[in-house]
Amino acid sequence: MHNKKSIIVIFIAMIIVLSSIALIFNLNNVNVHGINNKSNALNKSNTVSPVNPAELYKNEPAPMGLADYGIGYNNVPYKYNTTSFLGSAKINSISVINNTTGSNCMTFQFNINLVFYNGNNKYVYWVQDVACVNTSSKAIAFIDNIWNMSSYAFIDNIWNMSSYEANMHNSTIAGNGTIGNSSGTYFYYSRAASTLPGNDKHLTYPATIHFMVNSTVKNGLPELNLMYNDGYGWITYDNPIFKFAKNITADHGFVVDGYNYEPNSYSFYDAELILGGPGGGSSTVDLKSNVNLSIKYWNNHNYQDISNAYNYGSDTAETISNVTSNSRYYISNGSIFENVKAGGGSLSQVYTSHDVSLLNISMPFSNGSVYINGTEHKFVNNGINLTIAPGKYNVKIYDGTTLYKKLNVSLSAGEYLPLNVAKKYNVTFTETGLPSGTTWYVNLTNGQSFKSTNSTITFIEANGTYSYTISTANKIYRSDSYAGSFTVNGKPVSKNVAFSGVTYNVTFTETGLPSGTTWYVNLTNGQSFKSTNSTITFTEINGTYKFAVSADLNYTSNIVSGTFHVNGSNATKSIAFSKSPGIGIIDIIALTGVVAVAAGSAAFVIFRKKK
Repeated sequence: MHNKKSIIVIFIAMIIVLSSIALIFNLNNVNVHGINNKSNALNKSNTVSPVNPAELYKNEPAPMGLADYGIGYNNVPYKYNTTSFLGSAKINSISVINNTTGSNCMTFQFNINLVFYNGNNKYVYWVQDVACVNTSSKAIAFIDNIWNMSSYAFIDNIWNMSSYEANMHNSTIAGNGTIGNSSGTYFYYSRAASTLPGNDKHLTYPATIHFMVNSTVKNGLPELNLMYNDGYGWITYDNPIFKFAKNITADHGFVVDGYNYEPNSYSFYDAELILGGPGGGSSTVDLKSNVNLSIKYWNNHNYQDISNAYNYGSDTAETISNVTSNSRYYISNGSIFENVKAGGGSLSQVYTSHDVSLLNISMPFSNGSVYINGTEHKFVNNGINLTIAPGKYNVKIYDGTTLYKKLNVSLSAGEYLPLNVAKKYNVTFTETGLPSGTTWYVNLTNGQSFKSTNSTITFIEANGTYSYTISTANKIYRSDSYAGSFTVNGKPVSKNVAFSGVTYNVTFTETGLPSGTTWYVNLTNGQSFKSTNSTITFTEINGTYKFAVSADLNYTSNIVSGTFHVNGSNATKSIAFSKSPGIGIIDIIALTGVVAVAAGSAAFVIFRKKK
């Protein structure tokens, strides 16, 4: 509704006037119990410095309701991001008044924060999905405001250094709304068309209003989907696109961060569903109310209730007083919510993960439903994560309409219970080529690793596709399938792996032999190599080798025998040949000066020596 920075600068006067129409949305009454809060006090001695949720509001009037600041048990911060938030407000009764104006109007505000990078520049936007209610006529209407909280002007390449506040411009965003101006700060706002289902209606209590905001990148540009559902189905009433951001380098979606304030130095990366005045920084007084609030975030499997909660927000200047707000849960199914009633209250952290329970179930099928005491929770991507109250529950897991498994679980406060109900199958890798006793490994990219000194490695996995790599301890050997993948689909899987030694070039180079002369390198392991060129090249695995060299003519080498080593790289040896000492035909001519041709065995001997 109102710019977060206006809390510091000035609250402007702007009352939203809404049309009224009727809505009937009846829900069954249900018994509830309070959650025993163990950790209202903030531990200031914590070595990690979190944000301070009491920075802007310490007492009522304040934006009262439900908020996740990223602060958990013992004041320990955390952070997460998501592509979607779901907020719900069940109105059993409500009546408010502004004592100055006499107005009976108020707002339910779903406030979250969008973060993305365009090039090297970080952008942060405060997003509001808002329902305005006239508690006298019970009229309801929906609007959205998006206030840019990217930075002050001192953030480079984002805003002009001459501007105190970051602003929205027509060049920034395009949607069903327009750009407005509040005390010099420009913002985007839009109102749902009165012709849309569920808008401009009259409520009949009890009534439930659902808010949803999704973040996505469409055609390379960040886009938001702002939706509501007050009994007429989900209605998307605006799809604003950040049209300037044509070089998205990181899309964080919606962020909750208890470590850091936003770039303007005092606003929060939080998610909050609160009650407040009707607009323009206005305040109202709770005369009589009974409202249940909940916030869920998309965890890539299902919508999950937040695990830590405060009973007030900070992102908006619209406030309410005479409110008491406490955590509750439904006895029937453990679902957590915040109950708001009229009465004097205080601002506090009302529950943490130490007060609730976390149930994680891994599935053998990609999507289905989990029923907790009869309440359905849909999931995708082979699993579900639920935040529920401590207790004993009957759990039924469905693959489509088929009941897959029944469980009875007992959860205690602060417990995290992981359950794997997926059937698993043997996966066997069989190797050939390794010497007996050699250690080899199958490494899965999900972090699992298996080893053996035998020819087989067997492990179990649930249905799915898995990537792997193969290796050995000494790296002398390598497999023909160094990397690959396998798929488990309701039956065992077998993979064959053939190892061979990792070889390196060994090169002998000779000098001194006449061209075309055959020479030899003989290894004592039985290998023999020859050449009429100046080099002999062959391959070997790591090790130490003995050799001998020789040549056909009457030449000897400077290294008749020796050793060479292969140790993870190519090896070379240089050999120098020289003529052997002895008497040949040319020597005789030089000594006697007489040309004589000998016969018989002498001639044969001379001939042989010349050869």
